[in-house]
Amino acid sequence: MTGDGQSAAEIAASRGEGTATEFVCAWVDVVLNHRDWALAMGASTPELRLATAQHFIVQAQHLKALDIPDTIRDELAAELAAIDTSHALWNAYATASLDSFDDVRGKHLAHSTRPRPIDIEHEGVLLIEYDTSSVTPMTVDGQELKQVRTEEPPELQWPLVARRVSGLWLLASFRGELPRPGWPPFLG
Repeated sequence: MTGDGQSAAEIAASRGEGTATEFVCAWVDVVLNHRDWALAMGASTPELRLATAQHFIVQAQHLKALDIPDTIRDELAAELAAIDTSHALWNAYATASLDSFDDVRGKHLAHSTRPRPIDIEHEGVLLIEYDTSSVTPMTVDGQELKQVRTEEPPELQWPLVARRVSGLWLLASFRGELPRPGWPPFLG
């Protein structure tokens, strides 16, 4: 067991192939490093896709960045949530959405190894920023890992939620709570 009571097997199971952690880390890589919003949304739940599109519309209306009448916003949100990359507003939507992650882009992120089941379908994954000087190497099942140990909780903590659907993971939230589509939408 490690000093925090987790066995090497528990740590390995939390980050292995097919886990929520593996999926979330891949989703984050697509967003932060590849800047591919279509791919990220294709690996997201319908509720997250719709709430994210609605949020973009509400923000665009509020900032008067785009002239979007209330009478067409349901249709527009559905089109953007359907990942229609040929839509006239797709590039603006994708860019604004990807730019909203700029506060974590370029940070050294690590995932917690503690399981965070939410319910039978959902699991939370906590990403944290770490200072590279606070990393201690450790070996789990013959694999070199970096263990982050700090006296204080990391300043940046990014909770995400994944949903298991038919044996596959989808991102259900990039804010820790499940989104609720509507006007205005709740992103979590």
